[in-house]
Amino acid sequence: MTELGNFLQEQRKEQGLSLDELQTKTKIQKRYLQAIEEGNYGVLPGPFYVRAFIKQYVEALHLSYDEIAEQYKQDIPEAEKEPTEFVPRSERDKQNDQQGSAALAQWLPKLLIIAGIIVIGVIVYFLYVKLGSDDGNSAPHNTTNHAEVEQSKDFKAQDKKKDQKQQEDKQEQKDKKKDTSGKLVKKGTEGIVTTYDFTKGKSLVVGFKMTGPVYLEITTGQKKTVKTYKKGDSVEFDVSKDKEVSINIGATNNAKMTINDQAFSYPLPSVNSGIHQRIVINNNTAGN
Repeated sequence: MTELGNFLQEQRKEQGLSLDELQTKTKIQKRYLQAIEEGNYGVLPGPFYVRAFIKQYVEALHLSYDEIAEQYKQDIPEAEKEPTEFVPRSERDKQNDQQGSAALAQWLPKLLIIAGIIVIGVIVYFLYVKLGSDDGNSAPHNTTNHAEVEQSKDFKAQDKKKDQKQQEDKQEQKDKKKDTSGKLVKKGTEGIVTTYDFTKGKSLVVGFKMTGPVYLEITTGQKKTVKTYKKGDSVEFDVSKDKEVSINIGATNNAKMTINDQAFSYPLPSVNSGIHQRIVINNNTAGN
């Protein structure tokens, strides 16, 4: 037990409050309140929640949080800084879109000039053909009409081939999507930790859409990103090259999760302890 935990426990008992009464007062689960008193912060979802729950605990006892935080600062973890080495795919896509727009703006004037030259050439050609047709006899005129009919047939044949090619491309994309979505197999659950095996996929992209505040921690090898998201936020992580992905979700009831754009169902019900869950994915396709 830490000095802070011992102090809070004594203050609670002096005020005649039980952990159940304090749970009702703070809306914090009893096991988290007990963990704060015992100094067992590993039970809580993360440093952000440790600091927030301690503040609510202190204020529920009508004490000054600033004074308590200064006196027992050695027992209160510092908030983690957000790492910068792991950039979400949604942000990388935004940067690529901006670069593409700049390149288009650079080439647009040249393309317009080329298009203008082509249009002028077509107009001159048709004027030449029309004048030549007016000066000739009926035989050349019939020859021109025949050529136009043959040209029309060629255009129709080309259009048919183009439509067929587009249909084949669409089907190929559908088949490719089916082949690359992969297979996620549940291996087992221990406490709040559930482990999965991912196979038969060419990519592994984990996405989230937030419907409320969510503490999210993603760990892949030596990389780690920690952030608290708000309602309306969405984020994707491309972890195709990572052999193991550990996901710590503080509030699954506020986070809709997807694997390769496919909806993911949380293994534990999002009530009571099921709100905080950890998902571990063994990526068997990494490096293939």
